[in-house]
Amino acid sequence: MGEYIKQYPTPSAPAIATYQYTDIEDGSGLVNYYLVHRNTSAGNTYHLTTSTKKAAMTLTAGNPDSGHTIGAGTTTLNGDIYNTARTVKGVASFSAKLTTNQAQTTSTISVKVQKVSGGTAVDISSEITLSPTTQKRYVNFEIPLTETYFAQGDNLRIIVTIVASGSSISCDPQATDYPSTIEIPFKIDL
Repeated sequence: MGEYIKQYPTPSAPAIATYQYTDIEDGSGLVNYYLVHRNTSAGNTYHLTTSTKKAAMTLTAGNPDSGHTIGAGTTTLNGDIYNTARTVKGVASFSAKLTTNQAQTTSTISVKVQKVSGGTAVDISSEITLSPTTQKRYVNFEIPLTETYFAQGDNLRIIVTIVASGSSISCDPQATDYPSTIEIPFKIDL
């Protein structure tokens, strides 16, 4: 009779999670989201992404940067749907370079953070407004967040409002000058 050789499955390597010590110490993991413009079959859309890929550009005659900026008015940016549950906890940090035209020396920029669940948006921050007084101003401000649980299938949304015609912020992660970002703290449970 033939000899039977028993085969055992090869064990898989354990998963390794890496965190910054400061994240472990205060219990928050910071995720940096870029504000990005995309061309889709539905038209121009704006999103939040952790990817640093170049934004899609729609060029306008005489203004090569017009396709990857957010201009005056209110713009909604949605993040991707979360595949796993998570909890937002702490203070978000928003950074952008607000550029105004030559005639405009004052403008305001406001940012509000929301949770979207089943098509319903709920504010998880107050609207924070900054009024820079120069034509090119780097804006960095903190946005206190309400501790909020995000279930699988929920997503993050920010609402950006710029008041003053001719004002804009970058919407390209590879902007050589200053990409617009929001850093969101997530609670780490070890």
